[in-house]
Amino acid sequence: MREIKFRVWCEYTFEGIKHTDMATAANWFLLTQTGHLFSHDPMRPLDTSIEKDYDKLVVEFYTGFNDKDGVESYHHDLVKSKHYEGIGEIIWTGTGWAVQVKGDNVFYALRFEFIIVGNRHQHPELLEKP
Repeated sequence: MREIKFRVWCEYTFEGIKHTDMATAANWFLLTQTGHLFSHDPMRPLDTSIEKDYDKLVVEFYTGFNDKDGVESYHHDLVKSKHYEGIGEIIWTGTGWAVQVKGDNVFYALRFEFIIVGNRHQHPELLEKP
């Protein structure tokens, strides 16, 4: 059974400046079974949802797979492999984790050796390359 981990892509505005961050559960996040995020910040009431504090929050789950360098892979990570051309994105198919390459209708098994080259939020330009 795989370990349940998640990270959160955050976009927020502070003093008129837009900020972005990739945060983990260690950054004060609690995720409920219904998919809502709460803070376990001791300065806030425990039942306070933090979703209203952010412009955008995207929860991304750990796949249970690591790349060839041992780096944990998460939903929306961008990967390369010798088993397909181009850069693929890790997605959930409804039945399991797979890699989909832009413009390709084939889903590749995540069990093949791969290397993480970024994620769709911090490196969207990688998805635009042919």
